Amino acid sequence: MWLAVAAAGGLRDALHVMGQMRAWLIALAVGSIVLRFVLLAAQMRRVIGRGELGVGVAWALALVVFGLGAVTPAAPAEGLALATHELRRRAVPTRLALLMLAVLEWFTQRIFLVVGAADLALVLAVRHLTRQERWTSASLLVAAAVLLAVTGLVVNNPRTVEFAVRVTASIRLRQRRVDGIDDRIAAHEWRSLVRSIVGNRRNRLWLGALSAGAVLADAGALWFTCHAAGLRIQLDIALLGAVAGNVATWVPLLPSGLGLVEVAIPAILHRFGASLDGALAATLVYRGLGTLAPSLFGLGSLIALRSRRIEPTDQDG
Repeated sequence: MWLAVAAAGGLRDALHVMGQMRAWLIALAVGSIVLRFVLLAAQMRRVIGRGELGVGVAWALALVVFGLGAVTPAAPAEGLALATHELRRRAVPTRLALLMLAVLEWFTQRIFLVVGAADLALVLAVRHLTRQERWTSASLLVAAAVLLAVTGLVVNNPRTVEFAVRVTASIRLRQRRVDGIDDRIAAHEWRSLVRSIVGNRRNRLWLGALSAGAVLADAGALWFTCHAAGLRIQLDIALLGAVAGNVATWVPLLPSGLGLVEVAIPAILHRFGASLDGALAATLVYRGLGTLAPSLFGLGSLIALRSRRIEPTDQDG
């Protein structure tokens, strides 16, 4: 982050650009962030069930998982754990809550990878890149395709599900495993439960569309902050920058990729014609709106959820 600030001419230049950013475009960026969480809340309701999850609770849990959970050191584990606890307090069995949130995270990450790969392919096709950049982009596309294919095969392979069941059973501390349990039967039960959570093809399409919409809304927020800073950045480049920034958050034990995101996004924007001070200013505002503000609202949502007196359930599913 220090290198990015130094290359941009210092934080003072970036702050000067931020002071001149157009307010109505910042407001549109805020609207994009709000839309992102609306879509994530709608996706959560489709996974967990509209009968079990009201609109207000879904909105609060989306802020906890994707807002507060995004700034924790081992994201998204902490956000998922907090959401699981809240679902258990609302009479959702622990195993079912964990599985529902795992399916939600699975859909979110896979669609994110699909959208990012599609945008990278578009940039590769229509943008003037150097030979090295083309090789790098092509390698990333191949890696994304292989990752999608392999993870899809692993999840749909009964043997890998059986292995996961054995591992889960071996590390359970609260209950002793009963000898003679047929792992294949347990794996079949888990797969059937996942199918019931995911639903039919129409529901899966809705889940994919909501996930894709959330990714595009996040990129839209960056696009609006870029234009607020006077940068003529095309939407495909804003999406590429947002995807790169999200990938930077995957670095473990670094809350929300602090420092890495502030380097990655300005570097990509600058590569496609943006000034460094303007790119840094747009990135800082984008991070404030899309990361810092949702984390604070997520903390408030968690406090509000905990303040509601709901008798916890002892069901472990």
